[in-house]
Amino acid sequence: APLDPPDKPKAPADPAAIDTTSANVSDVRKMWQQAAQNAPPPMPKTKMGIVLPAAEAVSTVHTVGLMDRSIFSKQAASTGSAVKKTPAPDAAAAVKAAFRAPDSGGSEGGAEKPQSASMKSLERDFPVQPPSGGGESEEAPSGGGDEGGGKKPDEKPAQTPQPKAAAAAASPPSVDFSSEQFTELMSQIESGDADQKAYAAMELQTMALDSRSQVLMAQNGAIQPLVKLLMPGDPMVQASAAGALWNLAANEQNKFAIAQAGAIQPLVAMLYSDVREAQLSAAGALQNLCVNASNKKTVAAAGGVEALMMLLSDKDRHVKAKAAGALQSLAVDEENQKKIKSLGAIPLITKLLSSRTPEVQSNAAGALHNLAVNDEEAQEAVAQAGAIPPLIALMQNASPDLQAKAAATIWSIAGREENRKRIMEAGGIAPLVKMIQSNHSDCQSKASGAVRCLTMSAFTRPEFEKAGAIPHLVVLLSSGHQEVTINAAGALENLGCR
Repeated sequence: APLDPPDKPKAPADPAAIDTTSANVSDVRKMWQQAAQNAPPPMPKTKMGIVLPAAEAVSTVHTVGLMDRSIFSKQAASTGSAVKKTPAPDAAAAVKAAFRAPDSGGSEGGAEKPQSASMKSLERDFPVQPPSGGGESEEAPSGGGDEGGGKKPDEKPAQTPQPKAAAAAASPPSVDFSSEQFTELMSQIESGDADQKAYAAMELQTMALDSRSQVLMAQNGAIQPLVKLLMPGDPMVQASAAGALWNLAANEQNKFAIAQAGAIQPLVAMLYSDVREAQLSAAGALQNLCVNASNKKTVAAAGGVEALMMLLSDKDRHVKAKAAGALQSLAVDEENQKKIKSLGAIPLITKLLSSRTPEVQSNAAGALHNLAVNDEEAQEAVAQAGAIPPLIALMQNASPDLQAKAAATIWSIAGREENRKRIMEAGGIAPLVKMIQSNHSDCQSKASGAVRCLTMSAFTRPEFEKAGAIPHLVVLLSSGHQEVTINAAGALENLGCR
């Protein structure tokens, strides 16, 4: 006998069809029960607070020195060789030109000093996408752009698609691995003079933009010679080597191999360099390395927490972003959390929420989230540091990914009754209600979690009712995302709708 066709899924509830004149009217209960039939288990049965996991910073790759490569390639082409053992006369100057003075990297307090258009377009970070998506962007203003560097498959676009040319600029250039070129570059790394070593390392950094090349370069012995170049000496050589290791460390296996090769101690020492590019490359490499669990402890033991905290007050926004990102990942470790908090990092990180650079804001919010997760003392410290108003501002004005990060931090500090009141009084309810209506799944997830936590206090519930939260929470019961559904159901239970 033919099988019966499967039942069609029920259409999601329509917020406009729900009578919300009272939180306990029978229509709301009925809608809740109907939507709950489609919700994945487990359904919540208590008004307990939510235990949030800590979140790693996203690994990135960095392009720098591509301008020098282009100049050198043109000169080398006339001799019929892609890479020469002795650079052409202008190549050394080109290498030096890539390393700007420490104060020319673009500070928060004023406009950047002029750069050539080619250098501005080439010096960029690109997020390395984990399986679930996510990432950061430095260049877009905080009110627009997709901070994640890409959307999850089930998400609708939050804004008008960019032109093809702009979209292409959002990905690192593709650089094929050439065994012959790699061998020649490694020869310069081993036996060249300082300029040759610096340029070869910059070439390797460019080659390591590609994920396949990252694997092949490590397999062919690139890591140990690059680590040797981190030792005290020419800062250009150090910075170029750290930049190559930064990109290689975007690969998960390479993170461990680089640490095993002894890179962490010299990278931490480079954070104290007077050369801006050396600081940036070291901080970027450490941000990627700190995603590895064992590396977190090694970096902390090498004095990395103190050095990274120092950079939180740096004038350069890119350096600050990488320092905050590294601290975000370090704070996933419980012992590191205690150390970071005891050294007084929370007020420093909180100041970064008001940065004009989205990556700085994103990494700061992520670090505060990790420090506050399931720690009421830290939750109070984050609130006392003044984090709530800028977090609410980010939920209102930032890109969807940054909104989600801000909401996650609000969620993590809402475990304290006093903080729920502060969030309500600072105007945090309306932005959260708006976010649960978003097409962005991470916004829905983090905002619904914050709503669930906030509605644990009786004094917030009338405010959520006035803001029209109930019908939208009912809609989320059939969202198809388990975390969203559970959060929405818990919030509705707290609001008395079950």
